[in-house]
Amino acid sequence: MNQIRLILSGMLAALLGYSIPCDAEDIDIYSGLGILGNVPNVLLVLDNAANFSSSSAGSTCIIDGVATAMSGSVGGIEQCALYNVVNGLPVNPDGSARVNIGVMVYNSNNIRDVNNANCGAVSSTGGCLAQPLIAMDAAHKPGLLAWIKSWTTTGGTGNGAIKASGEATAATMQEAWAYYHGSTGLSGRSYADIKPPAGCQKNFVIFIGNSFSSSGTPGDAPDSASNALNNAPGVTAAQKTLITNRVSTSCGAFTFPTSAHETKGFYADEWARYMNQADLYSTPTGVQNITTYTVGILGASCQSEYAALLTNMARYGAGKYFATNDYSSLVVAILKILNEVQAVNSVFSSSSLPVSSNAQGTFLNQIYMGMFRPDAGALPRWAGNLKQYSFILDPATGSLQLGDSIGNPALDSSGTGFLSPNAVSFWTCSRTDNPYYTGTLTATQQALLAANGQTCATDPVSTVDPATGGFWINYPSMLNSAGKGFDLPDGELVEKGGAGQRIRLTNLSDDYSDPAGATTNPRKLYTYCPSGTSCNADLTNAANAFDTANTNITAVMFGGSSSVNITNLTRSGTTTTVTTAGNHGFTTGDSITIANATPDNYNGTFTIAVTDATHFTYPIAEYPPTPATGTYTASKPGTPRSILLLTRSGTTMTAISLAHGFTVGNTVTLSGANQPEYNGTFTITNATTDTFTFTISATENRYPRWQHLHQHSESDRRLPVALHVHRNHQCTERVSPGGGANCGPNDGNGNDQLQSRLQYGQSRHADRCRG
Repeated sequence: MNQIRLILSGMLAALLGYSIPCDAEDIDIYSGLGILGNVPNVLLVLDNAANFSSSSAGSTCIIDGVATAMSGSVGGIEQCALYNVVNGLPVNPDGSARVNIGVMVYNSNNIRDVNNANCGAVSSTGGCLAQPLIAMDAAHKPGLLAWIKSWTTTGGTGNGAIKASGEATAATMQEAWAYYHGSTGLSGRSYADIKPPAGCQKNFVIFIGNSFSSSGTPGDAPDSASNALNNAPGVTAAQKTLITNRVSTSCGAFTFPTSAHETKGFYADEWARYMNQADLYSTPTGVQNITTYTVGILGASCQSEYAALLTNMARYGAGKYFATNDYSSLVVAILKILNEVQAVNSVFSSSSLPVSSNAQGTFLNQIYMGMFRPDAGALPRWAGNLKQYSFILDPATGSLQLGDSIGNPALDSSGTGFLSPNAVSFWTCSRTDNPYYTGTLTATQQALLAANGQTCATDPVSTVDPATGGFWINYPSMLNSAGKGFDLPDGELVEKGGAGQRIRLTNLSDDYSDPAGATTNPRKLYTYCPSGTSCNADLTNAANAFDTANTNITAVMFGGSSSVNITNLTRSGTTTTVTTAGNHGFTTGDSITIANATPDNYNGTFTIAVTDATHFTYPIAEYPPTPATGTYTASKPGTPRSILLLTRSGTTMTAISLAHGFTVGNTVTLSGANQPEYNGTFTITNATTDTFTFTISATENRYPRWQHLHQHSESDRRLPVALHVHRNHQCTERVSPGGGANCGPNDGNGNDQLQSRLQYGQSRHADRCRG
């Protein structure tokens, strides 16, 4: 046996935010997003006649762990569905209600309201206002929930008695209008003192009809609903005209007759039409009407006349009709309606601006809409997206209307021009384990999504619980939408679905490292070559690809600075030659900055001469320079010798030191040169009375290491300072700015123990750029 249990967490999608006053200034439309308005009124009208107690085998309503008195009946399905929906209604952050809910049922003797008063004590006709509209906040929910929990169809009298003895389909619609308007209902009750206050809020009726078995039909007492409609305030001749169209439903097709229109309850759709077209209040300005939604609980032997009447009531009442057959589908239907109630009542605060023809593009049957949503903080950056819809045929009027990708009307039913929260635009896709996909969409709708390519396994999802997944899982404002954290349905939410989702999904996995059109770079973005012999007229040719590997494209073409990788950097004398990985795009005379080469002498900003597309040269000072500078000495065990001049030719160094006394093969230590490359211990290769030579290595300076170069960027230059030579604890210092000295002993045999510290000062240089 399937048990209907309370599932309070995660049941409600997209309920109730903020709204603005009816007569807002233009600026309020775009920036007055924090203004609170009146919350919407939703009056639930229930068919509680004989079919309400029809058996519904295999279902049990369990509340607080106990099966209710109506378990196993159609009324038990409604009982559990309404209890769960009401119990799960959210509130605003300050605890205030987001919706007002009331309940009206068919009247009958001994029908009990929330206060256990007998609605039928005076008259058993018309409707019974069991629960006037009341704010669904923490203070008022418990009373309504307790009454729903107490429902019973047996016993005849007492608390919770809800079953009516006869049908009152159109009569109860009149009673609902009388309550909203403050008039007298067919029950004889005057609502002048308890009518809802006039205001900018929207007003709704959700009529739930039962045709679970063949006995479930509409009906009325003679001359009740028709006479009331003909005498309603401001009723027109057109509104009095009988609706006698043919309607196709899941229960079969039905044509409304002119005869027996009254007793069959067929005036319900005329009442829905009047309620939607008539103005309830003289103030505020504008038409304050009632929108009618309908829900049919239909079994295998449902009556086509009831399904057709419910269809017409929603169609002429500017709402929508939902056919259901069990608890789950009933809950989904009510939530969908409440989603639209929320979208209608919070027009400028939560989703988008109304659909405008100025923002549409068309091609054949396809409608392309650019959408945007004002920033909640009145900032200039607004959310935007591009979505696709299509034209569909309205069977009621024979006219075209905007439709979504699963064949439903894309706009809400109240005439505000906003998209329905349940609409699914064509490019919006979803995983097939999205709870909305599996629990709300029909098999036909799922097949349409698959045929349109609107299933995408790459949509992010929680690995623990798919129901809590989706890209928007960490966006609290999105979690109250119909699809919660998922993009489907995207509805009136600008950020969800559409082209924005497709681009986002692509960016989650693609790195654009390969040419356009490759697996990791599906974005087909190309450049246009306007003229020249190198231009290729085929836009998709590789020469036109917007790709880093395309050497025909340079950063200079885009008016910015460029950075290219270097594959080789060599020096010959005072000329450095640079080889780049691709077309560098530089011209002779450009100021180019070389960075991250080793040794550091190759780095800096230089004026270049271009050799070809991948080579250029720049001048560099030969390093180490010759002759050497500084006051330097050469020493071996014994007395140091002063060097008058130190010069280099290639890797051969020549030192002039009068009567130095060294011979070929001696090892000498040089110190004190300003260029550290000249300091060190060397073996004498040639010697005369006043000169000697030795060899140094220049390999590192001839074949530098590098990373890359930048044009027009700043680089740091590191400047070496002098080394210091120490002998017998005596410090002889040659200090550049910021330098220091270390002193150390000799080895006890007269040999100097040389300790040195190479310190660096940092210098910044100004950068010069091409304009």
